[in-house]
Amino acid sequence: MLDTSCRPGRLAATALAGSLAAGSLAGALGFAGIAQAAGEPTVKSLSVAKGSTSGGTAVLITGTGFNGVNESSGVTFGSTAAGGTPATNVIVLSDTQIAVKAPAGTNSVSVFVTNANGASADTTTDNFTYIAPITVTVPSNTKLSAAGGTTFNASITGAGVSSSGDITSKKITATVNGAVAKVAYGGSSDTLAITAPAGTPTATGGTVSVSVLSDGVTGTPDASNAKYVAVITKLSVMSGPTAGTNGTSDKPAVTITGVGLKGATGWQFDAVGATCSAGTGTKEDTTVTCTNIPAGTAGPVTVNFTPANGATQGITAGATYTYTDLG
Repeated sequence: MLDTSCRPGRLAATALAGSLAAGSLAGALGFAGIAQAAGEPTVKSLSVAKGSTSGGTAVLITGTGFNGVNESSGVTFGSTAAGGTPATNVIVLSDTQIAVKAPAGTNSVSVFVTNANGASADTTTDNFTYIAPITVTVPSNTKLSAAGGTTFNASITGAGVSSSGDITSKKITATVNGAVAKVAYGGSSDTLAITAPAGTPTATGGTVSVSVLSDGVTGTPDASNAKYVAVITKLSVMSGPTAGTNGTSDKPAVTITGVGLKGATGWQFDAVGATCSAGTGTKEDTTVTCTNIPAGTAGPVTVNFTPANGATQGITAGATYTYTDLG
């Protein structure tokens, strides 16, 4: 048999096959490296980019490669993945989303996600900034008009407010019972003048929460000292004779306007009862008509009532009626 193993063509073919085999192995290794790199997580966005230095801010991380992330140590907040502080309450929702709570920290950091292939790259989309929270204290037994507009001074700690300019530069805002309130400098260091929005009269023994935020980060609220009260804002007739005034259901003696009037009873001019009926439909909470104004002594008196659900009546200028026999 003719031996062709040493022919130049066979040698060339053998060399080519070896070269291709080596190339295939190198290519496979190269693709494996690419696949591993592609398997590293990415962080594309954070639902919240700022949080309290005390930790606990809920953050939803969106990205890729989250399946298999260790919920105890796979998400860290810091300058590097390995040197960061692990997040708490980590829940891997899917390959693209992780819910966490930020650990305590300071300054600006990055959020890293690590899986078996490595850690996510540090980009601008993973930046998280820590902000010192503000604690607020409201004066005891602060009554807020359900119609809105009540302004009260509250003391704060943690913000360093000493002028009206600090309110703007430190992006200080406030909420009352979860609704946005107006904020101004209170006139002395670390004091805010907060103007409450409209609200629902607080039931028996209840109070509402007042919070102050620094750049959107909520601090420790005061949930013990403020409550909304039912109020009269206007009387259709503000004065009348000491002998009283009689009307009818079609033409009442006085129409009372306010907030929190639904279900109210015990209507009185000073301490003398009047016959009054609540409005209907959309006016049930804001309008009451009285078919009579009882007789009284010359001078100003307050129109009183007992709000429903154990709420408190707030006294405003709109609740003042003046008895007079002058023309």
